Amino acid sequence: VYEFWTWAFGCDLSERAAPDLQSSPSLQAFFTRRLRPGVRPVDGAAALVSPADCRVLYAGEVDRASMRVEQVKGVTYSIDTFLGPDWRRGAGDDETAAPDGNLDKGDLGRGKKLFHVILYLAPGDYHWFHSPADWTARRSRHFPGDLLS
Repeated sequence: VYEFWTWAFGCDLSERAAPDLQSSPSLQAFFTRRLRPGVRPVDGAAALVSPADCRVLYAGEVDRASMRVEQVKGVTYSIDTFLGPDWRRGAGDDETAAPDGNLDKGDLGRGKKLFHVILYLAPGDYHWFHSPADWTARRSRHFPGDLLS
């Protein structure tokens, strides 16, 4: 199976830390394979880098009028669907405005812009996501519901 997958989707096995395909006990393990050190050097001078082995399908500004973002194959979704209906508030906070430093819906009317990017992981790509910037996450949120793919 792995040999066919590698051929069909152009996987570069020379990048694998363990070149032997038998070291992948499942397709999941094959997708999330470890890479050799130095195969994906990060540009330390860049403010932002790609978080994954992917292609940028779409990048643009959020439409202020509709508050919708472009998605794969022309389907659009509301900002509330992606960020949650209370995205202008801190996660779990009872505040009505965004915490300092965060963009809220009112900021878009004051000249600030909100951008988004759609990334595509092809079947042959290395399937790990890494931080695209040198930063520290202060909070995370879980959005239960439909898978938007």
